[in-house]
Amino acid sequence: MARKLGEKKKVILEEKLARELMEIHHGSSVGGHSGITNTYDKMKRSYFWRGMKNDVEEYIKCCHDCQMGDKMKTMAPTIRPIEVTLPMQLVGMDLIGPLPETKNGHRMVLTLTDHFSKFVDFYPLKSKSAEEVFFGIKSFICR
Repeated sequence: MARKLGEKKKVILEEKLARELMEIHHGSSVGGHSGITNTYDKMKRSYFWRGMKNDVEEYIKCCHDCQMGDKMKTMAPTIRPIEVTLPMQLVGMDLIGPLPETKNGHRMVLTLTDHFSKFVDFYPLKSKSAEEVFFGIKSFICR
C-alpha cells in the first residue's frame, strides 16, 4: 500500500471508489480500525480527493465496529467515594465571585468545607489575593 519513490498520488473522482478505499484502509485487516489520523495518514500517501480528511473523519465516526468496541461510549466510569476518616483530613476550598461589592468593599467569598464533618464556613474577601486567601484558611484551621 505504501507509495514507491517517484510514484504519484492517484486522484480519486468517484465517491464510490473513495468509500471503497476508506473501507480498505480502515475496516479491513490492513486497516485494523485505526483512528482518524492513522487512517488518513495511510491514505494520503497514495490518494487524493477534495475534502479527503473530512470524509475519512466522518466515515470513521460512523463505523459500526468502532462504535460498538469503544468502551468509553458503552461503559459508565466507576465512581469511588473518597474515604475520609478524620476531621480536617480533607478540606475543600472554593472562591466565589466577583460579586456586587458590599459596604465594606468585599467582592469575593472563600468557602471551606471539612469533608468529614460537612462543616462549611465562609469568609468575605476584598480580592482573591494570596494574602487574603491565606488568612481565610488560617482562620478556618484555627477555628
